[in-house]
Amino acid sequence: MIPVHKIAIAAAVLSLTAAACKEEPPPPLPQTPIAAPPTAAPPPPEPNYSDEALLKAMEDCHSPAIATHDAKKIASCWTANGKLTVPGMPTADGQAAIEGMMAGFFGAFGDLKVTPQLTLITHVHVAQVRHLSGSNTGEFMGAPPTGKKFGLLTLAVDHLKTSGKIEASEHYFDAPTLMAQIGMAKTPMRPVLATPGDKRVVKSSGSETETANQALLNAGHAAFNARDWKTLLSVFADDAVISDQTLPKDIIGKQAIAGLFKTFVGAFSDVRFNNTAVWPAGDYVLSQATLDGTNDGNLPMMKLKKTGKPISLHVAEIALVQGGKVKQLWWFGNGAEMAAQLGLAGEKK
Repeated sequence: MIPVHKIAIAAAVLSLTAAACKEEPPPPLPQTPIAAPPTAAPPPPEPNYSDEALLKAMEDCHSPAIATHDAKKIASCWTANGKLTVPGMPTADGQAAIEGMMAGFFGAFGDLKVTPQLTLITHVHVAQVRHLSGSNTGEFMGAPPTGKKFGLLTLAVDHLKTSGKIEASEHYFDAPTLMAQIGMAKTPMRPVLATPGDKRVVKSSGSETETANQALLNAGHAAFNARDWKTLLSVFADDAVISDQTLPKDIIGKQAIAGLFKTFVGAFSDVRFNNTAVWPAGDYVLSQATLDGTNDGNLPMMKLKKTGKPISLHVAEIALVQGGKVKQLWWFGNGAEMAAQLGLAGEKK
């Protein structure tokens, strides 16, 4: 048996323990609240400019940078992932690549001037004919400077964000003309265009006339692809002019225009004009396209013997429509792109 005094002691202990369990629990320790991490402020919304303000925002960035030959500043006119495409050249992808392309051009032409001529705008799309002039003051394409002057028309088509930054661009200029003017190539060329023309800005309005003008140009392209020369020539005014910046001189009048088209088709019998973008602004219509076909014939106007090779050339044109007819057509491309595709790049003429 357990002694009575030990039972008593055990009972006393159990009694004290039970009493302790019935006491109120101690109050919880005060806790300092943990502050939530700060929330990053949302980025400010991009401005949504009107057409006029959008063009001004682009030019306010671009024009001073061109004037001071600041390649880094020019590159900042594009978005961080912006692209600059020049037919016949590698695409400059991103601001660093655009800066490098522009720095090389400034290095070769230390007195380069860029003067806007005709500007067409339909909200975030801007097409601008520009007069480029200057002289060859530095190394260009691995050749030493010649010191000779140049002057020619080019076309820049820029696609903008609503903030005024350029998202993507296609810039057209004829490298063979530039190289001939500065004495680096012996090919027929346009004479140096020393004086820029008047500056003009035309905004798309969405009018019925603009719709009709665009339909006229589309009909001309369809007629060319169908080799329907009668319909194609009906698109042009009797005294129409084609100013092809890849050719030494303008083509004037319907008969000469017919000869130009037929000569080209004689060298590329399956060639097609495939639009990638068409839009009007006032009396003008811009078209961007590819010329796709096979060189299965000679091209005497360019002293080209058939190669049997395919082409896919990136081209653009601006048509001036008056009285329901094309009065003038400015054509832009890069003859160097065709020469490369036909395996003629580097050949001496």
